[in-house]
Amino acid sequence: MAGLGRGFLAHFWDAPYRPLFLSAYLWALICILIWPIGETLGLGAPAFGPPVMWHAHEMLFGFAALAKGGYLLSALPGWTGCAPIVGWRLKMLFGFWACSRGLIFFADPLPLALLLIVNACYFLFLAWILLSRIVAARTYERLPFGIAVLVMGTLEAGFVATAQLGMPWVSLELIRAAVLVLSLLMIAIGARAIPAFTSNWLRSVGADVLPTAPMYLRQLPVGVVMAALVSLVLGQQTAGFALLIAGAVAVLSMMRGWRSAAALRNPLLAGLHVSYLFLALGLAAVGILGLMQFPYPLVDALHAVTMGAAAGLIMAISGRAGAHQPDGSMRASWGFTVGVGLIWCATLVRLAVPLVAAYDDALLAASLIWVLGWAVFIYGYRSALAGQPKRPAFSGKSLL
Repeated sequence: MAGLGRGFLAHFWDAPYRPLFLSAYLWALICILIWPIGETLGLGAPAFGPPVMWHAHEMLFGFAALAKGGYLLSALPGWTGCAPIVGWRLKMLFGFWACSRGLIFFADPLPLALLLIVNACYFLFLAWILLSRIVAARTYERLPFGIAVLVMGTLEAGFVATAQLGMPWVSLELIRAAVLVLSLLMIAIGARAIPAFTSNWLRSVGADVLPTAPMYLRQLPVGVVMAALVSLVLGQQTAGFALLIAGAVAVLSMMRGWRSAAALRNPLLAGLHVSYLFLALGLAAVGILGLMQFPYPLVDALHAVTMGAAAGLIMAISGRAGAHQPDGSMRASWGFTVGVGLIWCATLVRLAVPLVAAYDDALLAASLIWVLGWAVFIYGYRSALAGQPKRPAFSGKSLL
């Protein structure tokens, strides 16, 4: 890649966001090239049950889990005052993740115990790093982030076990639970990050910053969606889906004071605000479909959360590491802007797939747009990979 130069490898492992985000981006692209695009082209399928099960596993526990690890480790020094996680620890964490990808791809002939042990390593090691440093710094309010990693690891193990043992209906329930855990992380991170970044930009253009939101407005969406998750896990479907709708309303209520219409003028902020809106609308759609008999598959509605919200927020937050300018400001590259826009286009096309007669053609179109979006985004992100790492990775003097 142009612009990386000889300093690329010298500093590549000096910041978690470099290897972890880049690998997550590439895996988001490669997964779709394997399935469904690879299936359309007649290429070999992964040896993990039906290919759609491998797809669901890799997008949640491969792509999203690695990207969240990149964010949490990049934010950890600011939370605890500890030194950044670099060197052998970072390489070991990445190695666990990479080994898991290979084993899952060739899973069917392998012992289940081997799959479970190797896949657990990434989640356990990441959780240990987070929890040990949070406890050492006594920043106990951050403990839920480490606990969420352990929960995701538990759900991943359950998914692999039930999929390999021929219980796909249980696997699908675990996927839904994992999506809700991911939603909780997005709600908690976005509730703090998006108003802060928005206020920085408002200050830079001479406007009044956002007023400090009451604590309950930030805590209520997390509490309601957590209650929905517990209800669904316990089999209380009606209560769980109703709580998801309530959680979506709570997210929208929190967003009311964020001046989203003004923030759309700034591509870095537009990526955050629109992705968070996808989160609220996706949770509402899942809740409504769970309660009412609409002729639209609930599993397809989950893509509003996983594609529009999760992928969008991963791009919008991690991509800020590539927006640093020499004068200390932050400015979105064309790759950032076009890449995020293409991912939202892919999301809308994917959500329309069950509504059109040409199902396979629509699915292929969504997949191709997704791949193009990530390819463009990765190209725009290349400046974040070379030279001395920027710290903090996601903030600058201003948002121009």
